[in-house]
This record gives sequence, C-alpha cells and structure tokens, in this order.
Amino acid sequence: MMKKRTLPLMIIAACLLFGLSLGVRMNYGIILNAFADHAGLMYSKISLVVAIGELVYGFTQPAFGVLALKKSNGFVLKVGLILLAGGFILSAFSRSALLLTLTLGILVSSGTGALCFGMIMGTISPFVGKSKAAAVSGIVNASSGIGSSVMSPVVENLISGLGITKAMLILSLLALIFLPIAFWLSGMGRHHDVEESDRGEIHNVSVTERLKEAVSSRTYRYLMIGFGT
Repeated sequence: MMKKRTLPLMIIAACLLFGLSLGVRMNYGIILNAFADHAGLMYSKISLVVAIGELVYGFTQPAFGVLALKKSNGFVLKVGLILLAGGFILSAFSRSALLLTLTLGILVSSGTGALCFGMIMGTISPFVGKSKAAAVSGIVNASSGIGSSVMSPVVENLISGLGITKAMLILSLLALIFLPIAFWLSGMGRHHDVEESDRGEIHNVSVTERLKEAVSSRTYRYLMIGFGT
C-alpha cells in the first residue's frame, strides 16, 4: 500500500511537470521574438514556427497516448522531458527559420505534447481515487497558470541578461533537472497493484478498438464539439 504522505508528493511532482510544460508553451512569444531579433528573421517566418508548433502539440498528444498504452505514462513523461531538453539545446545554435521549425516547432512542441494534462493526470490518477480526482485535477490544472507566471519573468530575464543562446541552454538544463521526477513517477506506477493487474488487459486492446469506443461515447463527442468550438 502507498503511504499517505506519498500522494501529496505525487501531486506536487505532477504540478511541477505540468507547470513546466505550460510555462514553456505560454512563453513562446518571448523566445521567438528574441530569435527574430537575434537572427534577423521576418515575423512571418516566426509566425509559421508558432503555427507548426501548435499543430505538432495537438497531433503528438494522441500519438503519445498510444505510446503510453504500449509502454507507460511515466515512460512518455521521460520522453517529453528529453525532447524538451534536446529541442532547447539545438535551438540555441539555430539561426534559420528551418532550424527553428525543427527545434522549437517540432522537438519542443512534441515535448510539451508528451507532458500534457491528460498524460500527467493519467500517471497519478491510479493513486488518487474517485473521491479526490476532481480536486486533484483542479490543483494540477491550476499549476499551468502558476508555471506560466513564474516562467515568464525567468525566460525574459535570462534572454535579456545572458542572450538567447545561453538562455536556451539553461532552459534545457531545467528540463533535465525535472527528469528524476518523471523517473520517480514512472517507478511508482510500475509498483502500483491496480496498474499491474490492468496492464495485460490494456495491452490486449487495440488502438482501433479504443478509438471506436471513444467515438461511440456521447460524453467524448460532446467534449470534442466543445473543444472544436
């Protein structure tokens, strides 16, 4: 059985990961504006990087969901942090629209897609229980605003004080510092009794069957309509 004090630690860990993910996403403007000034890129090209990043963020979430079914949610969280770190490191030396698209538009956006709300909540939800799920969900969701508020001055001060290259390298270090949190959450998931008992059943269900199940759910359809609106 999990000790009672472990759950608050898991919630804090989830908040830190989601805060980092949304903190990065919500401060793309600061980062890309700095690249535009540093590399002399037109804002139309920077806007294209942002647009591609938004599409990548959306498309990678279901792809990582499939990967989580095959591996685990914790595995995807680790992949996300590695993608974030790698994208920041490579972007530090990117001076063209193409390279920025590959690094910030694809790698970093894929990393934030892997660290999405559903993936993080799916990692800790087996430990939360139905009675606390709504409250914990609200707490983790609120961390996105806190993360964005904290990251905004941090990113801006790093860029203005050290330059865009060093700022990106420091952000990559931040992502790597968070990596042990993902390893810890992944380890907790592997030892959870409920998850172990369900793992075989989860792996035996194909992705196509899960998609059919989702589409046949009225709740899912309403959520999709609401999101599309």
